[in-house]
Amino acid sequence: MAYLTEHGAKRIRKRVNVSKRQLKLVLERGKPINVYSGSFRRYLDRIRINSKGSVYLLVYGNNIYIFSYNNALITVLNIPGKYSKYKAREE
Repeated sequence: MAYLTEHGAKRIRKRVNVSKRQLKLVLERGKPINVYSGSFRRYLDRIRINSKGSVYLLVYGNNIYIFSYNNALITVLNIPGKYSKYKAREE
């Protein structure tokens, strides 16, 4: 199960306004970056490369969730408007 870093908790409250239960859905239904291509994939790769340490990204809803490999949520970013067509469908 995922857990929150202090920074991750602040960002999830500020940017997403959801409960911690949402993390379970993100881990179950979030789309990894390897399912995307084109400019959105390059954008996600830049985020991953510029992040400190080893991280993985999941796209869920209109947000990009950045996790460490021990499932700690580091931060949440909103998908920029120009990439809104790549928004992951919430199933």
